Amino acid sequence: MRKCSVLAVVIMAASVVCGAVIAQTPPQTTARVPEANNTWTGQNAVSPPVALTDGATIAVNAAGPGNYTLTLAGAGHALACPTGLTTGVQYLSIDVTQGSGGPYGLSAAGTGCYLLPSGTIPLTQTAAAMDTLTFKCVASVCRLGGIAANLQTPKTFTYLGGKIGSGALPASASTVSMTFGFTAAIGSNVLCAVVQGSGGGTAAPTSVVSGSVSLTNIASQTGASPIMRIYAAYGITSAVTTVTATWAAAVSFPQVGCDAFTGGTVSDGSNVAALTNPGTGADAVASGSLSPTAPPDFAWGVAVQNSGSATITVGTATPWILGSRDATAGNWSMVTEYQTLSGTTAVAATFGSSAGAADAYSAGLALTR
Repeated sequence: MRKCSVLAVVIMAASVVCGAVIAQTPPQTTARVPEANNTWTGQNAVSPPVALTDGATIAVNAAGPGNYTLTLAGAGHALACPTGLTTGVQYLSIDVTQGSGGPYGLSAAGTGCYLLPSGTIPLTQTAAAMDTLTFKCVASVCRLGGIAANLQTPKTFTYLGGKIGSGALPASASTVSMTFGFTAAIGSNVLCAVVQGSGGGTAAPTSVVSGSVSLTNIASQTGASPIMRIYAAYGITSAVTTVTATWAAAVSFPQVGCDAFTGGTVSDGSNVAALTNPGTGADAVASGSLSPTAPPDFAWGVAVQNSGSATITVGTATPWILGSRDATAGNWSMVTEYQTLSGTTAVAATFGSSAGAADAYSAGLALTR
């Protein structure tokens, strides 16, 4: 038998006779059949979502991972036609969150590139809500295949506590403080009522602060004594224990009272009303009314009486809960109350009082959503 040189051996499954290729196995043309019962042994996940840039027209680059987030921060915004779509079938998912100041709507800016029910994108239109939009795109047309609506975390509110004043009311001062018997942690909300008499003028405090946390004036009544202003800080970035109100010059009988709570992120309306001789009925002392725009809301009420001789009780028209009370003799009679509102029915902060007919009050209401 003739021996073949090793140089004659050729790979690629060819048949070789002493260096001459005489035949080659044809390539396999039969499709491979997937094996049954495959088991994944590692973690599998899609790429992290890409944040879309909000604006009047919102660009969508479909060449990305197909998983996107969008926070709406204004009205009248629209999705542009996607760019970078494949030639086959492609799915796009967009988590749309309602930003501060919302809720906002969303439309389609492109003509013919989106197929939508009734021609609109049916967002929840609820403050802080998140809707997940799923599009099935074929060629250059994307059909809204589904919407997971209102994926917001349910709002819950927890009253932490409060304090009014710090001992005897000064007849005249340019600075007053109150100190909680606890620490309001980072992320909490703080509402305060700052009160003064009209004898020392109606000037507003130059600051109401707790360390690096500045409270913002959200409602005022300065037309009659007792003058009242409501201040708020939402989602505090530093823990709060003591709140101090400071004026440029001394005012008469200044007082500050605050409550802290968790839940909610923004004001949903506030007011302060002046009342003269409201009577002694169970709900005779009342603020103006407000309607929650995105319930549930945390409702906070405050009332102060000028003589310091009244016993003020929380309202009974709706289930108000007592917050803080200043029971120091000779001080303003001052009380706070709170409750959670589950609907959109208008509500006022109401109080009862034991005072006689010749007394003056201020009553305030602040809603937080």
